[in-house]
Amino acid sequence: MPSSRVRLVRLDACSDDERKGNPGVPNDGSLSSSTKELLERLVEIDEACFPNDAGGVASARTLASSPRLRRVTRLVLVYESFEGDDSSERSLKLVEGKETETNERTSSSDTFEGIDALVAFASYTASSMCFEVTKVACAPSSRRRGYAKNAVAAILDEARKKKIARVALRVEQTNVAAVSLYESLGFREDVSRATAHEGYYGAGRHGAVYEYFP
Repeated sequence: MPSSRVRLVRLDACSDDERKGNPGVPNDGSLSSSTKELLERLVEIDEACFPNDAGGVASARTLASSPRLRRVTRLVLVYESFEGDDSSERSLKLVEGKETETNERTSSSDTFEGIDALVAFASYTASSMCFEVTKVACAPSSRRRGYAKNAVAAILDEARKKKIARVALRVEQTNVAAVSLYESLGFREDVSRATAHEGYYGAGRHGAVYEYFP
């Protein structure tokens, strides 16, 4: 049976020391080949999940093309693995209900290593008081295995560690599966902001704001 392993990474977390002597990490601000591979996989997963929103503000394609977004966005990567896989020591099995060790600041040169298959991810931005989840996506072939839930749960774990007061996200009202997932983790709708997100996802497609308070 497959299991999931999660990592928290930042695409801007490559220090000068990490660049020295490492030809895979360019010194001109451009992306390393491994980071490009990671972003390509994120785009693939995202657009398989949300084909009508490809290239939108919160899309992986926009993240891949925007240095500014990459600087402020943090990622939770969920890998599917099977018993016997020789996985990276930094990719630790997530046990639901328990805190999972993560590696928040990860060099661009090793954000996409190991032989596990990247099947889901969540992205978020962070301030001193609030985390805002900007995307949750899981490869269609790997759904119904709890991977998206694991990704969001890892963000909530991080919020508790950092003593963050609030975690927020937007979701399309008709996305019943996503709403159910968020509610199962303790998110509740902020009904006071319902009218402000009418048509948020396009004509006739209304958004809702959900909040979690660690």
